[in-house]
Amino acid sequence: MDDPISITYQRSKLAVLYHLNKSEEDLNDAVMSIKYWIESQPHLPRNTTELDPHWWVAAAINAHEINIQENLMLNYVLIYDLENLTLEHVLKLTPMFILNCSKMADKGLGRPFKGIHFINCPPVFQLALTIIRNLLRPDLYAMLHIHSSLDSLRETFPIDILPKDYGGNEKYVNELEETWLKKYDDYKDYFDNLDVLKVNKHLRPNISLNLFGFPPFDFRNMSFD
Repeated sequence: MDDPISITYQRSKLAVLYHLNKSEEDLNDAVMSIKYWIESQPHLPRNTTELDPHWWVAAAINAHEINIQENLMLNYVLIYDLENLTLEHVLKLTPMFILNCSKMADKGLGRPFKGIHFINCPPVFQLALTIIRNLLRPDLYAMLHIHSSLDSLRETFPIDILPKDYGGNEKYVNELEETWLKKYDDYKDYFDNLDVLKVNKHLRPNISLNLFGFPPFDFRNMSFD
């Protein structure tokens, strides 16, 4: 009997590949490109610094939940400082993880990201770009922007919203981090409640589906003055 976990994994992988208009061959090619590149770069620095990308995604989703409760604007422009990025970090960004994040942002969160900017990019970041370029749709990949200097970053964003660490007038990054950590604590009960929520399928209305597998629609004529 097939392992149900393996079956679920395969179905999820095929669904994500279909969504991104990619094949398993594309996925395998990306993995092989990564392996060959690593073998040709023995000088790359290695670091055992712990980084759990799943934890990072969970923190990002929690921040999105807070913004849903407190803000009207839910579109994000992200800036990543990659000064301390290492090969160990990049290798944790597996193709399947990137595919799942892409689908979650596009379908689950309604594609809230309007742009993702990177600064202080080390040479190892080229490996990450190789993974991303082979897996993302062109319109999603076009959202990525690399800045070669802080001057380029300041030309893109108003200095009033940039932290002082990057030549702006906003608070320092560590101060902003403390503010967000306090906000997470304030929403602890809210997050704990989300963790125990479950779907009760028995409460779903019994609606017959049409030929295309969707509920029937009631189209009505509309007129405007």
